[in-house]
Amino acid sequence: MNRTRYSTAIREVHAKSDATIERETAQKWLARAVACCRERTTASGAAREEWSRRAWEYRAEALEHAALVGDGGRTVAAIEGEIDREMSKCGMRARRR
Repeated sequence: MNRTRYSTAIREVHAKSDATIERETAQKWLARAVACCRERTTASGAAREEWSRRAWEYRAEALEHAALVGDGGRTVAAIEGEIDREMSKCGMRARRR
C-alpha cells in the first residue's frame, strides 16, 4: 500500500467510528449499484447482463456494510429500500429473501 493511502486511512480510523465508516462505505456501494442499474437501461446484450451482474453484486456489498453499522437494521432497511426503488425504476426486480 502506498504511503499516502495508508496515511489517509489511519487518519480516517482515528477520526471516525466503525459505524460511520461502515455507513459511508454502504453509501458508496449503493451509489455504484444505482449507477450500474442506470447504465443497464441503455445497454443491450452481454453489456446489459454485465451491468445487471454488477448492480446485484454492489447491492450485496452495500447491504453487507449497512449490516455492520449495528443500528438494529435501520441502515439496512434504508439502503435496501433505496436500491430496490432504483432497480424497479430500471426494470430490475429486487430479490426477496
